[in-house]
Amino acid sequence: MRYNHTTMTRKAVVLLGGQGTRLRPFTLTTPKPLLPVANRPMCLYQLALLHECGVRDVVFSVGICQRGFREIVRLGMRLGIRVRLACERQPLGTAGAIKNGARFFRSGEPFFVFNGDILADFDLRAMERFHRQHNAVVTIGLVRVSDPSAFGLVVTDAGGVVRRFVEKPGIEDVVADTVNAGVYLMGPDVRDEIPSGRPVSVERETFPGLLAAGRKVAGWTHDGYWLDVGTVPRFLQANGEMVLRGVPARCSTAAKLLPSSVASFQSEDGAGTAAVGRRVAFGRGVVVKGWAVIGDECVLGDGCVIENSVLLRGAVVGSGARVCSSVLGSHAVVGGGAVVRNCALGDNSCLADFSVACS
Repeated sequence: MRYNHTTMTRKAVVLLGGQGTRLRPFTLTTPKPLLPVANRPMCLYQLALLHECGVRDVVFSVGICQRGFREIVRLGMRLGIRVRLACERQPLGTAGAIKNGARFFRSGEPFFVFNGDILADFDLRAMERFHRQHNAVVTIGLVRVSDPSAFGLVVTDAGGVVRRFVEKPGIEDVVADTVNAGVYLMGPDVRDEIPSGRPVSVERETFPGLLAAGRKVAGWTHDGYWLDVGTVPRFLQANGEMVLRGVPARCSTAAKLLPSSVASFQSEDGAGTAAVGRRVAFGRGVVVKGWAVIGDECVLGDGCVIENSVLLRGAVVGSGARVCSSVLGSHAVVGGGAVVRNCALGDNSCLADFSVACS
């Protein structure tokens, strides 16, 4: 098949309906896709990647139509992307959410699918070429990981055709290192085959069902950046990587849409780098070690130390306090002289002066 602009897949569904239980307490007040990574909503990076790869029609499949997503719709318009929200009145599972989102597209059209909790710089056009060369009904994006036990293992033959799935394998079941990366290219018929009226899992039901029916499912291996931002430690990792390494090139439009200042801090203990939001109040002698993300309207007291941590909007760190490898929720307050280490303090938390919070 000859590829040109008119034959490229230009539609996508992004799955944003999960409850984000592993990112609590922050997802109790903010939907996971709207949690900031380097002061930008996580889902904005996915929107930027889709834009870079030529996608112009995106449906966000969300659990509840919340006001915060309206800002993302507006940012999509600035990119020239049509962004629509597909709301679930009740949980539909991953496949059900795909079907619900894809109802906005004409029947017979292929489309990409993204899980809402990944950051990646997938070359979606290379993935699409692979998909068409294999004449597959679905192509699953794969990544190689050193420990597949926490993911869904996908076993392919030498040509990239999927032979079987192993969901979160034990040691004895690890026969490959390629796992489901949460990015798919769905052929035009698949959505119509997903049952309605009940929750359906694409990983446990739809994909294995296609294999059992003798349909061709392909697996395309991505060798670039990929991170599952589903837990607090990986949320910290994502923020640190965006500050220190910068935004992946295919997601760079996100940085242009919502610029975030990057400041360098020098002290006797070394240098640090921080992404700094708007209207941040800095006291004298603030120290940043390693990296930090400091959200809008944060207040940093004299001589406080921030090390490898994220401060969400309006967080307050008192004079002489230390925050290390932690996330402070919106409007959380850490008193003067207090120490926070390896903690996740939810929104509006308050730690008294000279207290210690460690985990």
